[in-house]
Amino acid sequence: MIASKEIKTNQEYIMPSLSYPSSSTTATVKDILYTATLAASTPLAVEVANDIQKEPNWRWQYHLHAVRHVQVCAESSSEQCLEVAKAGLEQIYSTFRYGEDDTLAEALRKRRENPKSNPSDFYFTTGRLNSMNNYPNMDEKRTYKTENASPMSRRTLPIGGKILRGDEVDKKMLHWATKGVIEPDTAAAVCNMKDSDLDLTNSDWVFVVLGAGAAMGPLDTLLSLGATVIALDLPIPAIWEKLFAKTKSSKGSIIFPMIRK
Repeated sequence: MIASKEIKTNQEYIMPSLSYPSSSTTATVKDILYTATLAASTPLAVEVANDIQKEPNWRWQYHLHAVRHVQVCAESSSEQCLEVAKAGLEQIYSTFRYGEDDTLAEALRKRRENPKSNPSDFYFTTGRLNSMNNYPNMDEKRTYKTENASPMSRRTLPIGGKILRGDEVDKKMLHWATKGVIEPDTAAAVCNMKDSDLDLTNSDWVFVVLGAGAAMGPLDTLLSLGATVIALDLPIPAIWEKLFAKTKSSKGSIIFPMIRK
């Protein structure tokens, strides 16, 4: 459960809680994975889905079912994989509860249809922060120049206290591929990468980072490359202060959820 929290923005709000459909997280996960796997509609999908549903020792065996779920997707068409993803998400939206009365799907539908139907309720919107911007203002969508952000001009690989660059990276990739540390296609992908591939400022790609404030996450690297990132994390002001500060001094931008009254 995501516990109700007191959020300080312009005012103090109490955010309704998002809760699991049952007290058992194991049952919830099994139900979602079962529904998603079954949606592939292949004999293997039916077999794997039934095994998921019947598994008595999920805590210690779940990884085996996760691998078989991936196998189902790998042996399915692109259209079937989309159905798998849709079914899993729909199961979450239809079973998780928002507040005391509504499913998550019902709550989102109500907010879309009439976001300010109840003055005491929250509604959700989206904020965007670009580099060198002050804190987000959804009424002003502007592009800000980044004058002090230094571009990553060459491929780099930090390792053993050193930073390898260019040809040094290629040599390390080939060495690792020879030793079996990485797959040959991984080495080839890195070696064939151009410097221009590392500039995501004008890219159509948008990256989603869960736990954006995590120390070992990819956010810093993505922002340094000028990427646009959908950043998700806990509604704790200190986390977002750090994320905003990182973004303002980078080449990139973040898109993030906001709670408004």
